[in-house]
Amino acid sequence: MSKTFRDVENATASSWWKDPSLRKNVGCAIVVRLDDGSYLNGLQSLATWNTYFDNPSGNRLGLISASSYLPSLVLLPLYAMSCDYFGRKPTAMLGSVILIGGAILGALATNEGMLIAGRALVGVAGSLIALSTNLLCNETLHPRLRSIGAAFFLVFYYMGSITSAWIAYGVIAADWSSDWSWRLPTLVQAAGPIIVLIGCFFIPESPRFLIARGKRERAITVLANQHANGQKDDPLVQHELEEIEEALEREKRERTGFMSFFKTKGNRHRLLIVLTTGTGSQANGVAIFSYYLAPALRLVGVTSALDQTVYNGGMQIYNLGLAVVGAALVERVGRRKLWLTSTGGMLVSYICLLGLSAGFDKSQNPQMGLATVAFMFLCYGWYDIAWTPLAFSYTTECLPYSLRSSGMALFTWMQNAALSANQWLNPVGLEAIGWKFYFVFLATLIMYLVLIYFLFVETRGLSLEEVALLFDNEATSLAGKKEAADAQVKFNNKQKEIEHVERKLSKDESV
Repeated sequence: MSKTFRDVENATASSWWKDPSLRKNVGCAIVVRLDDGSYLNGLQSLATWNTYFDNPSGNRLGLISASSYLPSLVLLPLYAMSCDYFGRKPTAMLGSVILIGGAILGALATNEGMLIAGRALVGVAGSLIALSTNLLCNETLHPRLRSIGAAFFLVFYYMGSITSAWIAYGVIAADWSSDWSWRLPTLVQAAGPIIVLIGCFFIPESPRFLIARGKRERAITVLANQHANGQKDDPLVQHELEEIEEALEREKRERTGFMSFFKTKGNRHRLLIVLTTGTGSQANGVAIFSYYLAPALRLVGVTSALDQTVYNGGMQIYNLGLAVVGAALVERVGRRKLWLTSTGGMLVSYICLLGLSAGFDKSQNPQMGLATVAFMFLCYGWYDIAWTPLAFSYTTECLPYSLRSSGMALFTWMQNAALSANQWLNPVGLEAIGWKFYFVFLATLIMYLVLIYFLFVETRGLSLEEVALLFDNEATSLAGKKEAADAQVKFNNKQKEIEHVERKLSKDESV
């Protein structure tokens, strides 16, 4: 009978914080994403930045913002190649070096061209780091910790947002009038990549990549050190090794590539999920608050630069808290419920935001303006409980080994395409029609809610192999049929286990 990792003995404690190996594993997986793209929110409130660059707005401000993402639309195919050829870790290190260079260039900018060039380098490097570290995180985590650990991947983005937001506040509160009042927040972008770059010297390469490159012994050592307190003959280590090698052999036989997305019903389903999460994570309206909070606040009467930075700093702390809650609930509540609740909550909040914005536009009532700000926070809060923790992790777990790098490269490409469109169009729309521009995102939220309802499957409690069964019911090759049969047995066993636990809990509650 086929076994899942839950059926295999493992030389680790039941809780990660009680086990040296698992503590090390969690430490390796925490890649603090301080490479913050929302620092422009703070800069837009700084009089010194606006004066130095001749008060950019509308199309000019859109170009400055979008320059961080446009180059990646051309270069992203190379990112997946770099991850698969050079490795996840070297790619993350390369991205960190480029981002540090981009932050320095932006901080030393003497004209708009240098500023745009610096942002372009930061954007290219940020995508490179995000793709490589996401793959490294998912492929290195212990199978018991993968779902929650992967969900926390993007949560740490807000650490960078908090840092840059409160630096901007400090600059304004101190009435710092020199050019370094905006150069310093720009330079701080380098802090996160420096941490990632140093951390890469102490974390292992993905065991999956090592096996693919013929470095079997090194892969066994990584699995043993990370998942079994150094015991190479641990049953779980041997089980994982066998699964990875079988998957790689299957990929070689079937020669899977990007075009495989169109060959089967299951892969077409996966492709639709990738397109939905990739575009939806930025086109659902959150970009207004992520990158253009200052102009949005001005629409409802918050014109003080100091007040704007306080709201921005408070929102980032609020985001971090709710994103942590969302990440912690992925196994308790389930992915599908979180997705639906998050997107539905955003839709209701946007409806209220539209009504209040219209009311403030007519009445100029300060209380109505503050209520509008409250719904900006509520809308972002709903985003945090699913879109922040699940956009990367859910998409990754829906992809099989053979499509993971190319699938996540496509996800990042779609995300950057949506970001580029948002960054360019949002300031133009806000300047031209004000609050009425929110109707665009009301429509997109309705669309994404429908797509999530019909496309997103529940993956709670399932291993990556079991998740594959939810999509691949119709295997065409002999190897595929065998894998599906094995996965079906595992899936049935898991369902029985869940039913047994639920009956036991129900019995205990009745007693």
